[in-house]
Amino acid sequence: MDEVEGHIEALRDKDHRVRVTAAAALGNIGKPAVEPLIHALRDKDWRMRVAVATALENIGKPAVDPLVHALRDKDWQIRATAAQALGVIGDSRGVVPLTRLLGDEGRTVRREAANALGKIGDPRAVEPLSRLLGDESVRVRVAAKRALEEIQKK
Repeated sequence: MDEVEGHIEALRDKDHRVRVTAAAALGNIGKPAVEPLIHALRDKDWRMRVAVATALENIGKPAVDPLVHALRDKDWQIRATAAQALGVIGDSRGVVPLTRLLGDEGRTVRREAANALGKIGDPRAVEPLSRLLGDESVRVRVAAKRALEEIQKK
């Protein structure tokens, strides 16, 4: 069994720590790991789904579509991590789904979506981010302001 197959097998382990470690290792392998990681995004354990979203961030552009899908996860931790990952990757395919996330009920999710939009730097995010300047959360307002400043610089 080669290294990739061993990590894929470990994604099904009963111990979530083994699964999380395998996801991280697969994230370092790159594109051949995208499909098994996409499947692992359905894990019942939210900690595992966070680890998978982080691993997909390491893979980059081939992981944009599964990360966009993860923005709809029921758990806020996964939505926030997927938003952060999309910001790191910086692909404009994330702009529209991230702007939808600016209305999320979770302030951490809104903040991470704003941060990601700032990193991507697409002018389509200016209007939705501007509306966020009136958010109830100070941290969200600060993130929106910084994101708008980053977009303006580009």
